[in-house]
Amino acid sequence: MRMHHMHMDRNKALGLAIKRRRQDAKLTQPQLAEKLDALDQSAISRIESGKQGLTLDSLEELAKALGTRPGVLQLEADAIVDDVDSGSEEATAYQLTQAFGVRHVPLISWVEAGNFAEAVDSYARGTGKRMIQTSAKVGRLAYALEVHGHSMTNPRDDRRSFPEGSIIIVDPHRRWESGSLIVARLENEAETTFKQYVEDAGMKLLVPLNPQYATLTVNKPITFCGVVVAKAEEHIAA
Repeated sequence: MRMHHMHMDRNKALGLAIKRRRQDAKLTQPQLAEKLDALDQSAISRIESGKQGLTLDSLEELAKALGTRPGVLQLEADAIVDDVDSGSEEATAYQLTQAFGVRHVPLISWVEAGNFAEAVDSYARGTGKRMIQTSAKVGRLAYALEVHGHSMTNPRDDRRSFPEGSIIIVDPHRRWESGSLIVARLENEAETTFKQYVEDAGMKLLVPLNPQYATLTVNKPITFCGVVVAKAEEHIAA
């Protein structure tokens, strides 16, 4: 199957990135507008459709309301433009799998995951060891990791257990909160860690699902690399 080559306007790409973020946050346009001072619902509608551009101040305000940074929205817009402009087989495969509700995400290393905040586009980078199929609803920059070690093997609940060798699907788009399973990089560490993030009595903790392993107290900055949303091919039990 051959797709026609198209070019996407930059405003449209940025609008689509904003729309995806809003939908991921489960916000309607009016609800998003309530969080903003400079933009109303009609302005958001024009922005998402690519009919209105954004000032730097408005982009910063929008990004904050969506729980992200302006640079991340711009990178996601770049990825959308690259998808549409590319005539590669990889981009075609991505579009086809999206049409059938299936995603292919790259399996990357834990070191690469730790650098994920600076990555432009996980799909186009070509750094994945192989592509992993998932039916989980994930954002454009989702990726997969192979679990190492036994700290996330849960002896109490097989549905929420990640034995060594499991493949997890990670979505940097998702908002994280207490109770979320996250991938994060600790300050001054090259690799990332996979733990449950818990806030308790004013403390921030990274908790293993295996009680034989120690809980980490977060007393230094961490780099959030994504929420674990599924095992391949199995959705995470809430």
